[in-house]
Amino acid sequence: MLTTRLLAGTKTAAGVPPTYSFFGAVSSTTNTVTLPSSLLNGDIGVCIQTGLGQTNAEPTGWTLINTTSGTFDSTFSWKVLSASDSSSSVSGSNSPNVSYIGFHVQIFRPVPLVSVLISDAAANTQQSTIPPTLTAACTTYPAPNIVVAYSAAFGTANEPFINEGYWTQAAFTTSPSSAHLKSYYIIDSVNTSRSITQSADYGSFNMTGIVCINGN
Repeated sequence: MLTTRLLAGTKTAAGVPPTYSFFGAVSSTTNTVTLPSSLLNGDIGVCIQTGLGQTNAEPTGWTLINTTSGTFDSTFSWKVLSASDSSSSVSGSNSPNVSYIGFHVQIFRPVPLVSVLISDAAANTQQSTIPPTLTAACTTYPAPNIVVAYSAAFGTANEPFINEGYWTQAAFTTSPSSAHLKSYYIIDSVNTSRSITQSADYGSFNMTGIVCINGN
């Protein structure tokens, strides 16, 4: 299991905690995804990439959260978006096997944006059985919190379901070679520990990840 914690951000205001809304998600089974229209300055994008033979690099202009390496790899990254990103293409900075790609971007709208703070990021490298439960304590910074998670499985026809019922599914993709990626989110008004656990062994390459995002 790979675990990392980092703090990064861009201040645009001071003293006012934001409220968050889920703007939407886009997804692809290719190495490129197109962002939605009508983005605003300060929207927060969270990018999840999984695939076979990646180079574990975040897209150009995005900030790396963490990566995992194995036969199948994953990359978690984020970006403060602008209105000029509307309808633009985001390309993965890797050359994975094109039959095994999962590429999701979730977008959240804070009002107002103060700074982006990343904490409690963790990811499981590929597992041949059920991956260990991942938990984000989400107590490093004051609420509200955005928590994003994913569940992936490769080489199986089964969807990689999870045990926890409080998540909202943002996107689900299945590649031509049955590589599955599901991404989830939850917005908490108070600091709340959140976990993700795959509900079964869905193949030889099970993977999960989680991260807590604040803007204070």
